[in-house]
Amino acid sequence: AVAELMRLLVDVEALDWEQAWSITTKCMNYTNHTVMPEALEKWPVRVLAKMLPRHMEITEIINAGWTKFLEDKYASLKPVERDALVERMSIIQENPWVKDEMQVNMAYLAVVSSSAVNGVAAIHSEIVKNDIFNDFYKLFPEKFQNKTNGVTPRRWLAFCNPALSDLITKTLGSDNWISDTYELAKLKPYATDKAFQAKWREVKQAAKAKLASYIKDTFGDDVPLNALFDIQIKRIHEYKRQLLNVLSIIERYKQLKKMSPEERKKVVPRVCMVGGKAASAYDMAKRIIHLVVKVGDVINKDPETKDLLRLYFLPDYNVSLAELIIPASELSQHISTAGTEASGTSNMKFQMNGCLIIGTMDGANIEIAEESGKENMFVFGVDADDVPRLRKERKNLKTHKRFDEIMADIEGGMFGDKEYFKPLVDSISNMKVGNDWFLVANDFASYLNAQAEVDRVYQDQDEWTRRSIVYTAGSGKFSSDRTIVEYAKDIWHVQPTRPPTSN
Repeated sequence: AVAELMRLLVDVEALDWEQAWSITTKCMNYTNHTVMPEALEKWPVRVLAKMLPRHMEITEIINAGWTKFLEDKYASLKPVERDALVERMSIIQENPWVKDEMQVNMAYLAVVSSSAVNGVAAIHSEIVKNDIFNDFYKLFPEKFQNKTNGVTPRRWLAFCNPALSDLITKTLGSDNWISDTYELAKLKPYATDKAFQAKWREVKQAAKAKLASYIKDTFGDDVPLNALFDIQIKRIHEYKRQLLNVLSIIERYKQLKKMSPEERKKVVPRVCMVGGKAASAYDMAKRIIHLVVKVGDVINKDPETKDLLRLYFLPDYNVSLAELIIPASELSQHISTAGTEASGTSNMKFQMNGCLIIGTMDGANIEIAEESGKENMFVFGVDADDVPRLRKERKNLKTHKRFDEIMADIEGGMFGDKEYFKPLVDSISNMKVGNDWFLVANDFASYLNAQAEVDRVYQDQDEWTRRSIVYTAGSGKFSSDRTIVEYAKDIWHVQPTRPPTSN
């Protein structure tokens, strides 16, 4: 976008370079949506020069001016320090993995050319400043902001959950909450009202029945409606840790198999669902999906336990399916390794619909905890600040006995296709081959403890419903209306204007 706008202004509109650059840097703003290195794209110069020669030429001119600015700015540094800093901040850099191949760092081009740079959740914006673009933040601290994501309450509550919307509107006396979600805070006094709790549960049960009907149509299975509906729907990625989820489901299944019939009567039934798409070339993500499917095949057919535990991979996940799943969900999983999820928005959609969250202190989970109460969430896992150290120490970690047993079960063929699953097992358990980069083993025991707390609270339906209502009541901040107002005010510098009324 930067190079294209410059091309239009210079080549087409015949502006001089400085005038064009002034306009471009006033127009451009950069929202960073991820800390994943594969999404912070670096394009080979030879490819860009072949495909878009003028754009590459413009990028080289921008970089020449930028590095000259840096050399002048840091002239007082020792030459070695200055040269290292300029090289580190250059838009065009050598590929560290391919000798003599030069790359364009697209994120650096965006930062240099923008008047504002923002992350999409409070923790993410701190990572943007202190890690990803720290050199740039030190130089231009005024450029950097936070704009926590939001979701539209029109689609993700009013439209997709009409029964709950009607209950909220009748309780609050108007539907003003649809355009001012902070009005939802007025639900808090009703969180302990037994009559209101009963109506709230009735709405949830009806939504669960609709999702159960979809499962019947898709898989041919009847699922128990008294079960806890446990959902993880999001892009399939190692950092989102669907693998951690399925390992805990395997552990739950193994414990059920050891129980006597009397012990099983005390167990909270669960229907676990996973959905999401994998990038076409993402081999490990496809192995994770296959593991979910194969574990489900075993669990769902076991006559001893199938009334207490199910697992389904929901195919062809999309927005329409999410509109069915989210109103029916009771527990949603947002379990990325701390410091890896920029924000997440499905967590906000679940919160609006009164679904409790099990999650790490990552992305917008932190702000959801602030709004709905951390004590009402099921929080687990290491802190983001500890992740770099734990990654270095991972090869020396003494892993949990249950974790080791599950690895052996998968590797031994308990769910079939053991050769196909071996790279998946090795990636988190064999430190000669993998590195468990997203610390699945580190968080395993903590995650099981959080899941045990989920079971305990679910057995107290009044307390579970109280928390559910508090979640919806605390979701006002996470409307995209608030997000857009902040962008308009702080970044775009535009004022709201009412459309003219017709005569």
